[in-house]
Amino acid sequence: MLGWELCGHYAKLTERDQRTRGTSQGFIGRDPLCTKAEIDALLARMPRGVPGSARARRAARLVRDRSRSPMETAVALMLFAPQRLGGFGMPEPVVNGTVELQPRRDALMRSRLELDLHWLDPLRVTEYNGFDFHEGKSKAQAAKDAIRHNELEIRQIPHLTLVGSEVMDRLRFQLNARNIAQMLNHRLRLETRDWNQRYERFHADLLGLDYTPPEAYERL
Repeated sequence: MLGWELCGHYAKLTERDQRTRGTSQGFIGRDPLCTKAEIDALLARMPRGVPGSARARRAARLVRDRSRSPMETAVALMLFAPQRLGGFGMPEPVVNGTVELQPRRDALMRSRLELDLHWLDPLRVTEYNGFDFHEGKSKAQAAKDAIRHNELEIRQIPHLTLVGSEVMDRLRFQLNARNIAQMLNHRLRLETRDWNQRYERFHADLLGLDYTPPEAYERL
């Protein structure tokens, strides 16, 4: 998550920061501090055997540029991270990339769209809408999101929109992940041993939720 924040357009706020700013929003927007390529270059120069370097290299494999919020980061990671980590192991999406669309003569349509998460050949889209999770989008951003949604609808581009409560709810997110896999025509095989437990832990870690391992219930 830290790597995504460094390479993304946001910075997380502590509870103290939120009180100082008088906001319930958990992050602020800002320009990226670095890129994934720069992180990879730094790790490549780091001598083998430095404490923590092997773990940092493993974590960097999953870092991507351009995320605009912690929830976008969590959604992307849960979808494409390997099943051995608790992810769904889907094809990797492009994060906040711009796509060129053929202009339509029968409507005033923009030919370029920036999409939260998308897959190409053919184009498929997943959008994250944080309105129900106090993410403080401006009216201008809300209007931009609505226009983008309408353009996807008019062009009949398959897409699925997630809201904050659906991401926070582990079972509802799993259902939506299956819907996304179906949209991508991707056969989802969750065959990794103990995958459900791995997914529960991964979901909790990414979203800062409490996690109770199964063995703890056995001691009750």
